[in-house]
Amino acid sequence: MNPCTYYQQQQGYCLKAKTRLSRFDRLSLTAKLVWLAAGLLAFFISRRLRPGPLIVWGVVFILLFILHERILRRVRRQDAYSRLFAAELAALDHKFPWADDGSDCAVTEHRYAADLNLFGPRSLFHYFNRCTTYFGRSRLASWLLDPAPAETVLARQQAVDFLAGRTDFRHRLSLAGEPLQHQRDHNDQWRTLVTAMPLLSSSWRTRLLLALLPLLTLTALFLIFSGATLAWGGSLVIVEILVNRFYAKRVSRFFALVDHGTAALETYREIIAAVEAEPGRGDILINLHHTFHTGDRPASALIAELSALCSWFQVRHNGLLHGLLNNIFLWDLQCVWRIQRWLANHGGQLESWLAALGEVEALCSLATLRFNHPDWSFPIMRNSGPRLDFNAVGHPLIPATERVCNDLVLAAGGAIILVTGPNMAGKSTFLRTIGINVVLAHAGAPICAARCALTPVHLVSSMQVADSLDRRLSLFYAELQRLKLILDGVRQGLPVLFMIDEILKGTNLSDRQAGALALL
Repeated sequence: MNPCTYYQQQQGYCLKAKTRLSRFDRLSLTAKLVWLAAGLLAFFISRRLRPGPLIVWGVVFILLFILHERILRRVRRQDAYSRLFAAELAALDHKFPWADDGSDCAVTEHRYAADLNLFGPRSLFHYFNRCTTYFGRSRLASWLLDPAPAETVLARQQAVDFLAGRTDFRHRLSLAGEPLQHQRDHNDQWRTLVTAMPLLSSSWRTRLLLALLPLLTLTALFLIFSGATLAWGGSLVIVEILVNRFYAKRVSRFFALVDHGTAALETYREIIAAVEAEPGRGDILINLHHTFHTGDRPASALIAELSALCSWFQVRHNGLLHGLLNNIFLWDLQCVWRIQRWLANHGGQLESWLAALGEVEALCSLATLRFNHPDWSFPIMRNSGPRLDFNAVGHPLIPATERVCNDLVLAAGGAIILVTGPNMAGKSTFLRTIGINVVLAHAGAPICAARCALTPVHLVSSMQVADSLDRRLSLFYAELQRLKLILDGVRQGLPVLFMIDEILKGTNLSDRQAGALALL
């Protein structure tokens, strides 16, 4: 199906579903108000509260409230889907509806990223990134910056081709990760907690203290409130206060690390659960599934357990309740001990789970590119033959109605092509077209060409070289450094594909000619 038609149809389904749900919402709200009014009217008529009818009224009111909230959640979900489909329609029209342009992923000294506009406003990353987590966007950026070997490219192509047809899964993944879009790496604090010296010992003595002391304190308080006189009852509370004071600073540091990543855990659980439920095909997806199912329990269940423990710990934000629980049950130390035990058992896997989640998101971004552009092709990676063989290759960031496509064959064994023409003829655009499609090819993505075959290349470009005042770097010297990258690659025996736009712009004509001849 044409992607534009698909997104428009999905928007229509969302609108119909929202209209239907809105009717149910009005009915449930009306029923709730009527039931509330009926309860108040019955009270004013009878002037007394009977336990039986009051319980029935309360249960029905709570059920109506829950029903209303569920309908509202479904309405909000349809709104989110509608926004997602509208954004995809805008992307098909090259309008860049997403805020994340990957500017923070840019590498200043990279050998081609700046020249090819890989990151930043209206960049390649801005165009096809659909990752919502830090791990996904980092993985996707690394694929653009670090070309993969041919066998990895083939494996990614298989995974991307499969996921392109799993539209419901990709959209569910995007919506689940929406709360994480503006958050960054949470791995640091969990890595610190895993590797740090445990705050509490895991010995049986610690377990006994955490179980016995709150139990004795609770028993003593119960007896005191029952009228018994226990001189040692208050002493137990004092002992707990002293224990809490002893650990207070270390618990606060521990809580600061945990609290920073708690909000993201439930979202990670939801995303990973969606991945676990999705069947995989191909080596990459099967291996990723195995990453989430390494033990008796899936990763989503284990992360749900950690999320619950951290949520209990967040009682610290409620001063009154925290003071009560902490001075009776040693609440902080109970939470610390349980979180430490979870990290000791599963903390080493958490980083691999989040890395695998990032890889799935990156693959889904490439799969969306594949779905949105069915006329684009997967490149054939060869070990021999022409270095590049493009048929009808175009720039992916130029709309199809304005794009000019060309053929190009670059033979193996040291071929050089000189591109000449008048100003504004599109020479620089042609060079960027080749470069950006080579980057997509090595990332495992489909490319903007009718057909393509290539052997792995080491891409270096010198097109937008700039001087640098803070590094005392002239334009001429900056260009020389980039040319040195080309020559170093050749001397190392790498299959260098270099692109130079107006060589040595920072010097006079005679030096430019001498430099060009020397390079050739």
